Amino acid sequence: MLRYDKYFIFNLNIHIRNLNIHIFKLKIYKCNLQIKNYS
Repeated sequence: MLRYDKYFIFNLNIHIRNLNIHIFKLKIYKCNLQIKNYS
């Protein structure tokens, strides 16, 4: 049971990290679009 919990938390951490990376990429993408629109 404890092993399952550790595994679950581990996967959750990976998922959150991937989500953060995705959000970060989206922010960069939006910034790039704004820069292109201004120039």
